[in-house]
Amino acid sequence: MKLRFFCLFILVFVLGGCAGGQVFYQTEPVVYESGNEINETMFQFFNWNYPADQSLWNFGIQESAVLAELGITSVWLPPAFKGGGTDDAGYGSYDLYDLGEFLQKGTVPTKYGTKDEYLGAIKEFRKNGIKVYADITLNHKGWAEGTETVKALSLDPQNRNKTVSGKSLDSPDPSDFKEIEAWCVFNFEGRNNKYSDFKWNSSHFDGVDWDQKTNSSGIFLFEGKSWDPVVSTMTGNPDYAMFADYDMENSEVVNELMNWGKWYTEFTGIDGYRLDAVKHISKDFYRDWIGEMRKEFGDMFIVAEYWAGTDEMLEWWEYTGSYCHLFDFELQGRLGEMERRRGLADIRTLFDSKLYMKYPENSVSFIENHDTQVRTPGVPSSHDFRIPAYAFILTRLQSVPCVFFGDYYGIPGILESLKDGLDVLLAVRRDRAYGTQRDYSFSEDIIGWTREGIKSCPDSGVAVLMNDNARSSGAVCAMYVGDTHAGEIWKDVVGKGPSVVIDEFGYGNFAVSPRSCSVYIKE
Repeated sequence: MKLRFFCLFILVFVLGGCAGGQVFYQTEPVVYESGNEINETMFQFFNWNYPADQSLWNFGIQESAVLAELGITSVWLPPAFKGGGTDDAGYGSYDLYDLGEFLQKGTVPTKYGTKDEYLGAIKEFRKNGIKVYADITLNHKGWAEGTETVKALSLDPQNRNKTVSGKSLDSPDPSDFKEIEAWCVFNFEGRNNKYSDFKWNSSHFDGVDWDQKTNSSGIFLFEGKSWDPVVSTMTGNPDYAMFADYDMENSEVVNELMNWGKWYTEFTGIDGYRLDAVKHISKDFYRDWIGEMRKEFGDMFIVAEYWAGTDEMLEWWEYTGSYCHLFDFELQGRLGEMERRRGLADIRTLFDSKLYMKYPENSVSFIENHDTQVRTPGVPSSHDFRIPAYAFILTRLQSVPCVFFGDYYGIPGILESLKDGLDVLLAVRRDRAYGTQRDYSFSEDIIGWTREGIKSCPDSGVAVLMNDNARSSGAVCAMYVGDTHAGEIWKDVVGKGPSVVIDEFGYGNFAVSPRSCSVYIKE
């Protein structure tokens, strides 16, 4: 065995010298076994700047077969319920029962289309074998129809456990309570009690961010109310996020949201949920809500957006039953750091993301989404490392990767389309990225991994190298792909690496250029 490694090292050195780059060899990669024969791949089918032309649902119908052919197994659709009008991306959450069916807020369709078009898109995706996940926000309501006069405390935005005068909520000064005019009346007259006759008023909310009486903004906690416990600790208590905040200690609110979840799942036929902004919502509520949905509909897919440190996020996950998938913000941040620092960060830290490596079966990895995208036209954004970042999440066995609409289709003036490169990587994921994985940490700038392939997927197997340093001279790295591939010729379908012949021991000498990635598959 030692002689084999020595001979291979000499061979790599010679070939690497001819290529003009550094030579790397690692005898003991980290090995992960995998029995997956289907690679799950999610697609976020919207972006924040999508035109308010009510066309998204029909575009989904048009694209569903194309995405299925690329190997997409699920789509995450934006909030389908009525917000403040056709410009509302859905997170304004006016009427959860209006999916573009009723004349409310000056429009029948939502920003994305009508109820029938939404249901048609879901049906078409599912017909093509793609599961559909609905984005929901159960934190607040916006665009109320009327106001109520209530007494409230004006709070410190940086510490919602104190009033603006510095008093604790445990012992506020009576003079701190002021009458405000709060937008918290929701009667949904345009819907006229269809699906639900529940009406909302100030008793169903903890607070608001606007006093119509004085035309002033702030964070106002209603008299007799308290922020929901068991939430994140950011800003003292981040229960309040925007608009009229649900009181999750009110049994009427909880029961209505339980009933709505059952109605929505049955009415639309969706396969799962993306839960928005869960760190602002009581953990007790979501523990019970998720449990009720699973009891009613079985083992449905649910992914939560808990935008915080991984340890805090995992605490939420365990508290709510260790069931949900979680978006991996730590990994997304590390990949973003590789893009921004251009070789000054240690690329090996990508292998250290806690959620990604310790709980891969509950991780959803992503490069960009509607919250992280640059939303202002004309603002530059670095994209030269975006394809290598996607190579990291699309060719490995850990996590469920999510492709962003804006990266695939482009956003005029904001993001260039990466469609050509993503089509290649998606095909690699669909056809080649299977089997045992070996992770190689060659240097601060270069990492690699291989997949051996599986018998049920002919010609499967892949070798990937990433180099985040623009100032390096490139490199040649020896990696093991399995002795069943001996004698095969592998080509780089993403970078500029030369073709590689796999030796009798299952090793190949793979090259990568500066600030690039190479993805090798069998010719």
